[in-house]
Amino acid sequence: MKLEQLNGQRVAIWGAGREGLALAELLRSRLPETPLVMLNDAPLDAERKARLDALGVAEIIEGDRVGEALARFEAIFKSPGVSQYRQDILAAKAGGTRFTSGTQLWFDEHPGATTICITGSKGKSTTASLVAAMLRHQGKSTVLAGNIGLPLAELFDQPEAEFHVIELSSYQTADLDVHPSLGVLLNLFPEHLDWHGSVARYYADKLRLFHRLGPGEAIINAVDAGTASSGFHWRNPVYFNDPGGLHVRDGWFFDGARRLFPATGLPLPGAHNQSNICAALSVLKRLGLPLMPAREAIEHFRPLPHRFESIGEIGGIEYIDDSISTIPQAAIEAMKALPERRVTVLLGGYDRELEYAPLIDYLLGESARHRVAVICMGDSGKRLYRELKARGAQGQPPAFLVSGLGEAVAVARRETPAGGVVLLSPAAPSYGEFSSFAERGEAFRRLAMAGIS
Repeated sequence: MKLEQLNGQRVAIWGAGREGLALAELLRSRLPETPLVMLNDAPLDAERKARLDALGVAEIIEGDRVGEALARFEAIFKSPGVSQYRQDILAAKAGGTRFTSGTQLWFDEHPGATTICITGSKGKSTTASLVAAMLRHQGKSTVLAGNIGLPLAELFDQPEAEFHVIELSSYQTADLDVHPSLGVLLNLFPEHLDWHGSVARYYADKLRLFHRLGPGEAIINAVDAGTASSGFHWRNPVYFNDPGGLHVRDGWFFDGARRLFPATGLPLPGAHNQSNICAALSVLKRLGLPLMPAREAIEHFRPLPHRFESIGEIGGIEYIDDSISTIPQAAIEAMKALPERRVTVLLGGYDRELEYAPLIDYLLGESARHRVAVICMGDSGKRLYRELKARGAQGQPPAFLVSGLGEAVAVARRETPAGGVVLLSPAAPSYGEFSSFAERGEAFRRLAMAGIS
């Protein structure tokens, strides 16, 4: 759908966040005669309403009235956070209402752009940022946008760049019909099942990004079990973590048999980050760019906030904020990145009823149970604590159940020996105690810093 097709139609924007506001501004500037309506599931405050009024939004529909109003519109730009499987959406679609997104609109309006789209259950933001940093280091004009925080709707009036690196969540790929220049799939683990409804649908929605890609345009992880079991038909993909492509061996990055540079001494620790770097290097290789300059770009890379971010050593204990961890596999990788350290890991939050067996297996395994203490919090933490206690033996690993993050940090400070690590890697979303993983991470930082004597 292009902008000109919306002229004179009944159009609504669903979601008054950053993307919704950017869309309102775009549509008002490009289609000044088209009335705009804003839909929002939660009531808006006076400041946000004043902002929408200044943008020329003719009407605001909130709360329970939203579902009843959908059929009024010919086109609705839906926020990614609103599940497309809601019954009111399905009914409106049956009645002829078209649902689209700011992401789809940007792709439709920029068919000639060179786009590198990156998705996966974990590592998207880090990998997208790495690709952009590597490209910019080689003097390429590059835009980094999408799920990482810059809506594509804000790019319409910016100068064209050589490359657009776009992070895409499963919410965004679920109804996206595009043909990116390159698509990167990092991994597949069950997540966001409340939005997608099932693991199978979550995987299918992720993989929509790759439906229209030709040979060599898909870059995928050769060792990811979820990708391998998805049953997707790949057309001669480019593999990373594969002996024939970009991989790590004996502490070095290799491109096939060619040794590139050491994998140690970089600001991105852990095997999961080495995998992200291999994915980013695979993009450079596919674009025909040299790989060796990437080492310097990686050395100067600053890890993103709340992604295995070291807050520092406080009272002889290092505090690491990995609040982005919302699935069990992410917490496992974070602990694996600290193989020689005594770790107190803070687990739990909102319960999406994910399977915790792999995480419990790891905590009870030889590599963890004698060096890791576990502090459980939130609804999922209660479930994890029960399952861990039911399977554990002789108090290994030590486990504690607390009421929230404040108590968790206090207990961790008490239980962690000097030289050890307090690791916030919850394996669960933040909802309930916090509104986002970022808010949770900032609270953890404040609590950690409060320990300075």
